[in-house]
Amino acid sequence: MVLFTPNTIKLIKEYLLLNNDAILVINFFDLCLDSSFNNFDILKGLNIRNLLLSHISCKEKDIDTSYLLNINSLVTLDDRNSELPYDFSRMPNLEVLRYGWTPKCKNLNTYNILIELGLWGYKPKSKDLTAFSTFTNLIELRLLQSNIRTIIGLEKTNNIKTLSLVYNRALDLKNVDFVMESVEDLYIENCPKINKEDVIRIFPNVKSLVFASKRLSKDIKRYFIENLKNLKEFDETGCN
Repeated sequence: MVLFTPNTIKLIKEYLLLNNDAILVINFFDLCLDSSFNNFDILKGLNIRNLLLSHISCKEKDIDTSYLLNINSLVTLDDRNSELPYDFSRMPNLEVLRYGWTPKCKNLNTYNILIELGLWGYKPKSKDLTAFSTFTNLIELRLLQSNIRTIIGLEKTNNIKTLSLVYNRALDLKNVDFVMESVEDLYIENCPKINKEDVIRIFPNVKSLVFASKRLSKDIKRYFIENLKNLKEFDETGCN
């Protein structure tokens, strides 16, 4: 990782040119304390492939973030709390997205090259995942604090190996009539409407399972071991 500071921009440019895997970290808390900094135009011309934004909720001063919305070289974007209104059609190379969702963003479902997707607070009007039907190359999917009621929409995502469902209070799998055979690592925490029978039915090939809930029977571990033939790891505690 390399931390962005305006006075070291030449060194940052050289480092990014030599290290394609480098992550550029922008800490807004530090920039808010710099009275001379007001926009990101200084980043123009840099080979930015991986970007991490932090502490962007700082409100001490207004910083023009428009350039951050137009970096078409990005392969990885990690922005979990900015609420920046990205138009993802401007990021055609994006493979990894970790994002605090806002309804102001556009064209998230235009992607078919995403490999990893993590969304915080995803609240579509449809309350399902039909917008994800184009994510056919997705290997890892994490959904946290969403309003979704079903995972319908993932029927064509046949490559997902890791699936995390956390604090999705309305999510129910009873109406899901397809099987996700590719999922090997499954993490479910505080999704109270998901029952053990549907886990078995929809994810038969799971090898590693976390099933954390406040309402668990004493024999839950035995149940999963007996019904998931490939299960090697089981945890019922999660992050509680």
